[in-house]
Amino acid sequence: MSTPSATLAASTDTIHPATEHEIRRVFAGLVIVLALGAIDQSIVATALPRIVSDLGGMSHLSWVVTSYILASTATMPLYGKLSDQYGRKPVLYFAIFMFLFGSVLCGAANNLLELIVFRAIQGVGAGGLLPLAQIIIGDMVPPTQRGKRQGVVAGIFALCSVVGPVLGGVITDLLSWHWIFFVNLPVGAVAFVIISRTLRQYTPLHARRIDYLGSLLMTSCTVALLLVLTLGGGQWPWTSTPIMTLSALRWPPA
Repeated sequence: MSTPSATLAASTDTIHPATEHEIRRVFAGLVIVLALGAIDQSIVATALPRIVSDLGGMSHLSWVVTSYILASTATMPLYGKLSDQYGRKPVLYFAIFMFLFGSVLCGAANNLLELIVFRAIQGVGAGGLLPLAQIIIGDMVPPTQRGKRQGVVAGIFALCSVVGPVLGGVITDLLSWHWIFFVNLPVGAVAFVIISRTLRQYTPLHARRIDYLGSLLMTSCTVALLLVLTLGGGQWPWTSTPIMTLSALRWPPA
């Protein structure tokens, strides 16, 4: 019977460095994944007036954006640990699936409360797109060449911040606000196919115990901090009981 160390050594021997051709193909899929997450942060803002006119709920409009940011920010640190445990590819599959599933639900929302909940589901998937893309680039590309690839990532976010509002306005005027979410489906499908055909495991898996309690505490503190920054001074005064309670909860125990 082989020992765990022997199994790990055997798995390490079967992992070969990425070739330049592999890097280009995988990077093409990752660029699409990054564009999905980046453009969705800005494309919705332009359609908010039309969404309110159709669904109502002006007083809770900000939660359409806030729920997405809360979910994506809270789940972002978890994806790296899960990808170390289960592999980059399946965890990236999950992130893309959750993002596209949330997009379908958002496009089919019948009221603002549904849209807010569905945006949170979409945010759970979006929280894994950027960190996993960065991790995979780090796995494939040597440190001396990572700057060039990271520059492309920064350029994608800059471009999407400009294109997103324009695209959101065009889609909303020509079709409807529902299509700003449905348009993610064909783009995400292309990214899914490219990644499924090109991406492989470039680093050995690490069979480590996941600290679920610590992850829960970290996520709770992150959400509490974001709620303080979002609601403080607006919906609730800075000295109100809810804000003070959230402020106390945002610090993890020593």
